[in-house]
Amino acid sequence: MHIHKGTHRIVLVVGPFVVKIAKVSWKRLFRDILKRDFSLFDALDRRTAFIDLFGGLMENIREINCYFTTRHRLLVPVWLPLLVVNIYPKVRGVGVMGIEDQIFYAVAPLIYQDGDPKEKSEYEDVIGYFHQCSHTFDTGNFSFDNGRVRFVDYGEQGVKELITLYGDRLEEHLLAVAGDLMEGRSD
Repeated sequence: MHIHKGTHRIVLVVGPFVVKIAKVSWKRLFRDILKRDFSLFDALDRRTAFIDLFGGLMENIREINCYFTTRHRLLVPVWLPLLVVNIYPKVRGVGVMGIEDQIFYAVAPLIYQDGDPKEKSEYEDVIGYFHQCSHTFDTGNFSFDNGRVRFVDYGEQGVKELITLYGDRLEEHLLAVAGDLMEGRSD
């Protein structure tokens, strides 16, 4: 068994399964109430506090929504969605490609160039989605195995929109970038 503690979730790899457990920061909530520090409930701090308290739950829900709405082959499937705990199949090849530095500048323009020549705003939309869900493109959140690229952590805002609008082109270009990188490693 392997355990990884992320910012908002605890990930357990057990045999052929990956279990993502949402962290809920009850400790912070109770500490702030006991200290009578109600900044948690201030309008300016509400979003940050909500993410601190329920970020893992939100990420699990977004992964469920993203997968079951798009069912795109770029996404590792959610086998058992239980909201607080989601279960996925274990995939191989996680973290073998270091592409996060090249993703924004290599893949986004290619997606734009492949599409129908539209307004410049489409390119800005693509870049906006990339920046909004940049954590998804970290090296440890990809699987590259048997010529397939998959996202293993796609609970950020913007991923569903990115997959819905550009999933096929994104997959094609990720495979090209990954293939070039992997080929460069073997030289």
